[in-house]
Amino acid sequence: MKVCFVLDRLNIGGAEAHALDLADMLEAQGHEARILVLKKGGASNHPAVRPDHQIEKFEAGSVLFSDVVLSLGRSLRNSRTELVFAVNQTALVAAMMARWLGLHEAKIICLFHTTVISSLAGQVKLPLFKHFVRQSDGIVYVSRKQFDYWRQRGIKAPLETAIPNGINTKLYHPPSSAERRQARAEWGFSETDIVLLLCARFAPEKNHAQLVEALGRLVPQNDRYRLLLVGDGATRAEIEKQVQAAGLSDKVVFTGARKDVPSIVHAADAGVLVSNAVETFSLAALEVMAAGLPMVLSDIGGASEMVRHGETGMLFPVDDTDRLVEALQVVADADLRRTMGLAAQSVVVRQFSSQVMLDRYLELLASLAEPEEGTALSGYGT
Repeated sequence: MKVCFVLDRLNIGGAEAHALDLADMLEAQGHEARILVLKKGGASNHPAVRPDHQIEKFEAGSVLFSDVVLSLGRSLRNSRTELVFAVNQTALVAAMMARWLGLHEAKIICLFHTTVISSLAGQVKLPLFKHFVRQSDGIVYVSRKQFDYWRQRGIKAPLETAIPNGINTKLYHPPSSAERRQARAEWGFSETDIVLLLCARFAPEKNHAQLVEALGRLVPQNDRYRLLLVGDGATRAEIEKQVQAAGLSDKVVFTGARKDVPSIVHAADAGVLVSNAVETFSLAALEVMAAGLPMVLSDIGGASEMVRHGETGMLFPVDDTDRLVEALQVVADADLRRTMGLAAQSVVVRQFSSQVMLDRYLELLASLAEPEEGTALSGYGT
């Protein structure tokens, strides 16, 4: 099947990485997969982008007030695209408008990665998005909780399913003793340090400030805590100032944006994400778990679907720093970390590997190629 993934921008984020990885996997199965990027901005050096990716960029300033819809429609028609995976709201609107104008006849499935739309603009546009979803061929959510959340808020589509994000368990795996020593030495950590890893772009919703505040509370009790921050973005300078003001500069390492994240994970003892918005089903969390480490997660989006509290990691209420500190104190116990990490790895291999995800998408493609009466895919957990 000829498949096209339509992205709003090529940002450094989970939704974009998911689309690129899925395109690669479908190509390996004999499908033809292209990437179309609608708008200016985003990252020119996205870690998941390879030279052999078929990426077409329109560089539009705005989707609705430019000729991008016409260009998109012509591109889909000329390439004889059979199926469009529209990643999130803007891409869905553009693909649907192009079809309504008669520029292409491809089926359109929305890959929806958002749980909460907090911006005023997003709330205003929500009724329009619901209409577009109803007129599309289907919607794929990336977590069961997200599926339930939006169903309760009136989003309906001819085909609805939840397919969880999956990660490459061959790339992310528990390190050997030598790999662990090498990774820790590279970043200046001793064997007795308790290294907490947060891998995410620096953005307000990723809430790095809360983790720095928690570290400031932990260090006076246990000087072995260290923080490894992987990524870059708009709020990095602000967080660096916070770290310096708190007297934690010797406890925190900023790596910047990196392409060698699998080896960096080997330096950590536990993963942490403290997001207070947007997070739906974190690839970064799955990657840490696949490496045999427990995750400490704010209980947002599908966090409780991947982490069983006290068994594969720890959950804490969003923005509750007291509970975050308590969770980080729990993972200071090396034996407990080891037990949780082994359980976390097992969960990812069985439920959230890229192969499991691919199998479900191949099932989806088959259902679209030969639809049966009343087709409905249940996704997982049903």
